[in-house]
Amino acid sequence: MENIRYLPKWLICAAVLTALTIFVHEIAHYISALVMGAENVQLHWLDVSYDPASLSRTGAALTALAGPFSTYLIIVVVWLSGASALAPLALGVGAVSRNLVLLPFTIKLILGRDISSFTNDEIRTAIILNVSPMPFGLAAGLLGIGGYSCLGAALFVPVA
Repeated sequence: MENIRYLPKWLICAAVLTALTIFVHEIAHYISALVMGAENVQLHWLDVSYDPASLSRTGAALTALAGPFSTYLIIVVVWLSGASALAPLALGVGAVSRNLVLLPFTIKLILGRDISSFTNDEIRTAIILNVSPMPFGLAAGLLGIGGYSCLGAALFVPVA
């Protein structure tokens, strides 16, 4: 509970580092698109655009998964580091936040509701590969919940 006094600084740090993880996520898409041979690749703050006809199905799927993979890598690195300092903890929670976006999708999919409005990376990958999006949604949702449980709990562990 001792760390709770750092909450305002921690929240600001988490917001800034969430923006950083989003940018790293998009850079991973950008690099993957270039490596896979995409044409007209452009990096935007929250998106990467390229000519989809210039990539094979595999190239398009790998490009779509490059962003989430970078996010998962950040989560794992922060988790393995122990996240005892507030900045790494905030970075980890920021990265995990991205995965929680898939919770509404996963719930709607389980309930058999319309999911056509969801177009994030994991869902696009499932569509490209012509497979069920359920494993992608469940994995990302579980990583989000598990990550918040592990990383968020560190906020209430006394500072060593």
